[in-house]
Amino acid sequence: MRSSLLLAAAFALATTASHAGDLADANAAFDHKDYATAFALYQPLAKSGTAEAQSAIGAMYFFGNGIAKNPSRAYMWFDLAARSPSPVATVAATNREIVRRQMAASEIRDADAMAAQCLSSRYEQCGLTHFAAR
Repeated sequence: MRSSLLLAAAFALATTASHAGDLADANAAFDHKDYATAFALYQPLAKSGTAEAQSAIGAMYFFGNGIAKNPSRAYMWFDLAARSPSPVATVAATNREIVRRQMAASEIRDADAMAAQCLSSRYEQCGLTHFAAR
């Protein structure tokens, strides 16, 4: 229950983004369970470093909202959001730790490597090429 509340709080904080219009559209699509549209709208925001979108993508991977559950990807996106100066960073860090507790050490190492690659490529190599509908 606690993890669900914290992840929901990440969405509530998302309204503070500098790309508020685009983020609001992505959140509206998510709320209407149009996950393909939400994912597509979150992607460019996440790639531009918007922590709120990164955290939302992490939550989609954590819960399997329209995409296959993937703890490693959820951890990676929460980790990226947690590194930002955004107010959502604290929630993202907490969510990253919730996911971390469900992962094996090797999965955490892989997720850390994915996050490092994503950052070093300036968000070009983050595994966001298409919506992977389930």
